[in-house]
Amino acid sequence: MCYRIVSHMMRCDVRPVLSNGHTRFVDGYAEPHTCSCPRSAKIKPWLRCDKHGCCRTAVKTHLCVDPDSCPGQVVFHRYYQVRCEIRNHMTKESWQDKTWDDLIVVDGRRFPVGGQAPRTRLQFECPLFRTTLESLLHAGRGIVMLEDTIDRMVADSERLTALMEGHNAREQPEHKVNYELACMIMLTNGAIDRGRAEKHYLINRFGEIQDELETLASWGERAVIGLDEVPDWDMLSSSDGMIDEQPDVAMAASSGQKHLIMS
Repeated sequence: MCYRIVSHMMRCDVRPVLSNGHTRFVDGYAEPHTCSCPRSAKIKPWLRCDKHGCCRTAVKTHLCVDPDSCPGQVVFHRYYQVRCEIRNHMTKESWQDKTWDDLIVVDGRRFPVGGQAPRTRLQFECPLFRTTLESLLHAGRGIVMLEDTIDRMVADSERLTALMEGHNAREQPEHKVNYELACMIMLTNGAIDRGRAEKHYLINRFGEIQDELETLASWGERAVIGLDEVPDWDMLSSSDGMIDEQPDVAMAASSGQKHLIMS
């Protein structure tokens, strides 16, 4: 398959992720999340991103060995943090954006940062490989969704439990039980258990699909890169292209509102 590589150089961390149940990876095959930054007039129109006001984009195409047989290009997103120094002109204080978490990009190392090397082509991907890879991505995204949902429900259950315990303490010595809160806690805990069971199923399914991809690789298909790697911080910092900028930023002392101008 031919690939269309879209590089996003931006401040906001909008990287979509997937998980195998133990580690989270950047999902370059998914569409990036939107951000709330207003459009910067300093970004040239041909570099401007439609979804992110703080983003400059660059697009490169990587051809496979048989581009005429490709039904279409696969879009793959890469993300580079542009860190900005923020200055408060009233107090003379300054600080930088928080560094993004270092995450391995699934298949990220397949594509050289400078573009496709001359006289090189990507390996052709058969439909079975593409279908299996899509199944893996779908399972990994489902695990992330369940992890986030379970975390929220656990926090809700803890708040409800604390609320009920405080209510019971106020009702002493009668020891009246708030049955409405108790019912809500029971329902929330039941949803947590069901979510954990579904997550366990998807984790097992993720491992099964990963084994299928390894079998396809032994038959001559390409390997999916990154799923079994341990983060190499030096490699990640150089390949993810962290860029430092010092834009003109003013902060109102009373409101704390930041005004950022990207250069």
